[in-house]
This record gives sequence, structure tokens and C-alpha cells, in this order.
Amino acid sequence: MSDWTTSLDTNKRVHVLHPYSDNSTRLEIIHEALQLNALYWRLDGCNLDADMLLAQWQEAASLYHHQDWILIDEADRASDGALGHWLDHVLPAQAQLIVITRRIPACIYAPSRRQYCEIFPHDPVRMVNDFTRYSGERHLLEVRTLGKNQVLLNGCLIDHWEGILPRLLFFYFIDKGIATRANIFDAFWRDVPVKEATNIFHVTKRKIHEILGFELTVYDGGFYRIAPYIDLSYDVLSFSRLVQESEIVDDAAADRLISDAISLYHGEFLSLLDSPWIIRRRHEITLAYADALARLAAVRQHRGQLVSAVNLYLKAWSIGGQDDSWLYLAAQLAEKQGDRTLAQAILAQGVVPHL
Repeated sequence: MSDWTTSLDTNKRVHVLHPYSDNSTRLEIIHEALQLNALYWRLDGCNLDADMLLAQWQEAASLYHHQDWILIDEADRASDGALGHWLDHVLPAQAQLIVITRRIPACIYAPSRRQYCEIFPHDPVRMVNDFTRYSGERHLLEVRTLGKNQVLLNGCLIDHWEGILPRLLFFYFIDKGIATRANIFDAFWRDVPVKEATNIFHVTKRKIHEILGFELTVYDGGFYRIAPYIDLSYDVLSFSRLVQESEIVDDAAADRLISDAISLYHGEFLSLLDSPWIIRRRHEITLAYADALARLAAVRQHRGQLVSAVNLYLKAWSIGGQDDSWLYLAAQLAEKQGDRTLAQAILAQGVVPHL
């Protein structure tokens, strides 16, 4: 693991590959492990208990004399309790362990284990975070609204909201970042008397506090802002930042940045909720996604990747539904490749001029 050991925290013994890392990273690490004669241990079965896990470990370990590096693949096949027991009582004292898994094991959340565990790689802009770094006064809040509707606090899933209103107000604060009380009341209680709206607001805000264990916002100068002790990792914000960064770099870097942004889009914004402000925001973000696809198409076109560019222009048009110029660009590229039949079929989908 020559390329990876330099990036790992040598003060930690357990290194968990973030489940959101791409598959090529996983394969690269496995390849390097095999080259360096690390103990490669792929779990078999599902929901393995402590005895079953120990039996598989004894079989794997018997084939290796050196255990300086151990790599567990598909670690989520073990129950959390079994893996936690193995970490505490079986992991050789001198060994460095890399864990590859489809989900972060719950046993890693335990305060007693965070001190010797890390999650890598660490890239907050791309929402690849190491929550084991957080304890005490600072908090990592990961919010995914693009298809997943998921909130994690210091790596732990929040799935109890005590009603719909605390959840809606939470997402409003996260998405806006900064808002006045008038903004909030207009979004939630436009037709409710101010006194009644004020009471509902404070009760709801208090529930969010109870759910998180701390205040989500601070009030300063007439504005509610996300509290300064929160490190917010928010997919919509990361998406926007990556697209903005792509505007000031060369084509190769822009391709990577926009591709990373697009990879964050797993579906429509808060698709299971339908408040008016959410519907408006959903429309804005959907159009931004379509624009990102078209921008990537333009980059690919400039780099000579015409087939990819055609597909991206068509996808942007089908999602955005606003700009027939994307159809025309796709048709032009199809014509350039000598496929006039495809070009005419593309043009027939919208009100665009003939080539």
C-alpha cells in the first residue's frame, strides 16, 4: 500500500475506506495489498456472529506468517457486534488494518474505538468525511437531500424527527444558511397570526435542539445562521461549489470537478416532501443539474469526446426541459460523426431548426 500509507494517519491502527469512495479506489488498494503480501481477508456469508467471524479469521490467518498489514474486504458481512469484538480482542497488536465495506460499521461509532480508527480519504467538498475526528464541542453534520434525504450527526443517522415540522424547519435552515424571522414565517406560517407563528417557531426550534443535542442556529444581527461549532457537509452546497470551481480551470480539471458534482445528484431535492418552498427549490436545483450536464457536455465536446457529449446534451435537455439549443448541439455533433439519421431523430424531439 505504498501510495496509501503516506496518506494514512499513522497514529491510528484501523483505517476504514469510505463507502462513498469509487470502486477504482477499492480495486487499487486491494491490488497494492496483494503486491505487498498483506493478509487479504474477504468475508463470506452475511450477518456473521463472533464465532463465525473468528473461524474465518483463523482460516485466513493460517495462510500468512506476516501480519503487518491486514485488509478486510466486504466487512459489512459481519454483524457490528462481531466485528467490534474482533477489533477489541483478536486484531494483532502490531497490525495496521484497512477495512473495505459498503457501509461504515456501527462499532466504529463507539467513543472507545474512535481514538484508534479513521475513515479515509478525507474530502469534505465531495462529502467524504471522517467523523472520527469529531468529539466534544465541534460537530459534523452531513446532510444529503438529493435523492437520499439523509442526515448524519458525527456519523450517526438521525431518523427520529418527532413530527414533520421539525424536519422541514431543519432542512430550511440547512438550505438557506442564513434567514430572517420574516423569511421563515413567510415560508411556513404566512397566513398565521404573528404571535401564534412565533410560539410554533420556538417550539419547533426547541425540538430540533433536543433531537441534535445542541442549537442548530445562532441569532445575530437579525439573522439566524448555522452555528459556528457545526461543520456542515451539505450535498447541494458541495454540488454548487464544485460546479463553480470548474469555471476557472482547464478542461481536464473541469471534467473531474463537474463529474464529481454530478455524482452527488442521486435524485430530486427532498423528493418525499412537498412544502411550497421545497417545490420551488427543487425546480431550481433540477435546472442547475441540467446546466451542469450541459457544461460537462461542452467540456467533453471540446476534448473530442463526441459520443459522451451527445448523450450529456440529451440528458440535460430531458431533465431541464427548457433549452432546445441543447438538442441542436447534440444533433450537430451526431451529424459531425456522420450519423444523420440520429441527428434528425434528435431534432424531431423539440422545436429546433433543421441542420
